[in-house]
Amino acid sequence: MGSVFAWILERLPSSVAVCLDTSHTTRGQQWRRFVDISKDRLSHIHANDHRGFEDR
Repeated sequence: MGSVFAWILERLPSSVAVCLDTSHTTRGQQWRRFVDISKDRLSHIHANDHRGFEDR
């Protein structure tokens, strides 16, 4: 996830922001890496509880 996401984000204008979807990033066990890559582009958090089973 990290290298592809970082590659895409580096090529987009700095005005492009990102949203952290807690369900997707915890299911992929990548939430910390997502935040590290997003840095100051993180503009919104979509808090979603999948209860450890599936994305609902």
